[in-house]
Amino acid sequence: MRKYLQKNMALSVGVLVFVVCILIRLLAPRASATVLQDIAKPFWNLRQVTSQIMPSIAGYFTSKNALVKENQMLQTEGYNLQVKNLELSGQLVGLANPDLIKLTHKPDMIITKVLAAPPYVPFDILHLDQGQSTGISMGKTVYSGSGIELGVVNQVSASGSMAILFSSPGYVSQATVLRTGLVITLTGSGNANFSTSLPKDTDVVVGDLLVDTTATQNVKAQVYYVDVSTDGSFKRVLSRIPVDVFSESWVGISK
Repeated sequence: MRKYLQKNMALSVGVLVFVVCILIRLLAPRASATVLQDIAKPFWNLRQVTSQIMPSIAGYFTSKNALVKENQMLQTEGYNLQVKNLELSGQLVGLANPDLIKLTHKPDMIITKVLAAPPYVPFDILHLDQGQSTGISMGKTVYSGSGIELGVVNQVSASGSMAILFSSPGYVSQATVLRTGLVITLTGSGNANFSTSLPKDTDVVVGDLLVDTTATQNVKAQVYYVDVSTDGSFKRVLSRIPVDVFSESWVGISK
């Protein structure tokens, strides 16, 4: 572009000087060469000035375009560095998480990050970032980093899944009172809580651990209140998941 503008400007000035000289020769044939030189001198100077200015103008636009492109590239690189920094920070936090470290030592677990949990989603549900592509399937049990049995996978896609906690309102599951071996029914009441109705003479006390009914006896809940003030022959036993499940950043899913 710069060479093109410079060439055309020089050509235009040259043609103009040539035409002026021809007109002077025709109209004043006796004019001396000195006169012609004096007349043509401003045009020659104009040509020289133009030759000096045009490269600067063309260079200005070229430099401006180059700077715009360079600025865009720097902005893109800056954004990519910010994203990478966030990813590395997240990995560092994860490595410092003791529950995550525990999960990494369990080969029978698929480790997955919790994307969302109450209160950001309703009904004691966890949204997870792993799905069928990593071996997760419907009905698989979900565990906290400390090994507490939390719930089961009830929805799954190729790249994500959703787990419903046993404490979800109305969800019914079985548990065993670890101290006595008594099998009871847990009914989810939301916010990581359970409610159970038992005969008043049933041996269940505050602090009892409630585990699953398998041989592994994974902890599901812990009794925190026994209400015997109700009328009739039954008492209400309240229990809850013994970890802050909604603050869990990572969980494990059985393979």
